[in-house]
Amino acid sequence: MSIMISGTPIALVCLVRGSEVPFKVTFGRNNDVFDFKKIIKNEIPNTLANLDINEIQLWKLNEPISVSSENIEKLQKISLQDNENITLLIEGKDIVYYWAEGQILLKTYIHVIVDES
Repeated sequence: MSIMISGTPIALVCLVRGSEVPFKVTFGRNNDVFDFKKIIKNEIPNTLANLDINEIQLWKLNEPISVSSENIEKLQKISLQDNENITLLIEGKDIVYYWAEGQILLKTYIHVIVDES
């Protein structure tokens, strides 16, 4: 299943909770969070094989963290709920709501944590 890129392309580095390997997805800033979930599910189908789209939660790191073994380990342990440094992405909202046009994102930083609800 292919999702059409809508708007200015954006590349985000994601990390699945429980995994040690980040991955990158590219789509459009005018795509919505539901599209983002579908793209992730297509990108890593084996990792999320037992989850429906509505069981996937995406959490934005308000301050992205550089990719390193130490930081990945820290991300696995942090609380996602009630954490002012993390924002739950809401279905129906466009990605541009979370990452504005012109915002520069570093390729070596983790931007999103993928978790199950």
